[in-house]
Amino acid sequence: MNSISIKASRRVASIGAAVALPLSTLLAQAPAGAVEPTSSYDALWNVAWNDWDLDGVTNTDELALGTDPRHPDTDGDGIPDGHELIGVGTKRQGALTGSGQTTPFVIPTDPVLADTDGDGLSDSEENREYTRPDNPDTDNDGLTDAQEVNQKLGRGGMFRTCVLSADTDYDGVTDGDEVAAGTDPNFNESAEPFPVYRIEDVDGDCAPGRVEYSMIGNSTNPLNTDTDGDGVVDAVEIFGYGNADWADYPASQTRGNSADSDSDGLSDAIEIAQGTNANSADTDGDGFTDAQEGLYIVDWIDWLQEPLVVLVDPLNPDQNMNGIPDGQEFSVDGLTRA
Repeated sequence: MNSISIKASRRVASIGAAVALPLSTLLAQAPAGAVEPTSSYDALWNVAWNDWDLDGVTNTDELALGTDPRHPDTDGDGIPDGHELIGVGTKRQGALTGSGQTTPFVIPTDPVLADTDGDGLSDSEENREYTRPDNPDTDNDGLTDAQEVNQKLGRGGMFRTCVLSADTDYDGVTDGDEVAAGTDPNFNESAEPFPVYRIEDVDGDCAPGRVEYSMIGNSTNPLNTDTDGDGVVDAVEIFGYGNADWADYPASQTRGNSADSDSDGLSDAIEIAQGTNANSADTDGDGFTDAQEGLYIVDWIDWLQEPLVVLVDPLNPDQNMNGIPDGQEFSVDGLTRA
């Protein structure tokens, strides 16, 4: 395998005098489909002329979109530009079909807006909470997703509600109306004094207490919205919501009592937010763990006086499409984690 320094010299030679030119000029000078011979590249670099940051969006498309071709995550929301355009990490369940099954759908997000729907939660936070990044009020209860998440976590409010349910306590009054009236949206007065007066979801994490208790080997605390402190609320882990891109329930469940379900070095929150499989240490099976892949700074190239950041994609096992898994031909040695 060629060394990083050899690859660096090849790429620097190819752009040497051009780095001071405007981006539009650079793109105009690049011949369509221009690549060096495959023998002069290994790993990712044989696709890098047309996609400098390796985020899956060509330089020309990035110019049209207003995204940064020198950085794979233009808006800094934790989701690479190319992944946002195809809705990675946003798979949701739609309406029931005639067969009684739901049809999954994905929600593309805006690569130049960290918070596509402007509700106060970034797109990656919406993935983590399993809320919709294109709707500021996922459950349509009159409270924004950010309001409900912040209240649930004890920030900025006294009431804890389920951000995925319009009526947390099932008393027939929406959470927004209860908050406006000053009543507790997580307290069903009509059921008092029975023990289930809160539908057993005292912490407002969308998981009934009886379910949290009953998870054999993976029980969670019904008084704590995030038992393992990994940044993912218990219900999302218990019901496999946030990991639903990768498997059907119950295989998509992550461990509510373990911050890193697959022990790959990335917390479940990070994996769910970025769309990798929190139950697999190597989502794309290329020989790199999910923790090894990600954003890297190529400090020996300076595009327009800014460092080049590249994406070693945890969702693409063969980024240069030569039939060899990235882990067998590419080393991240010599690159700096962004």
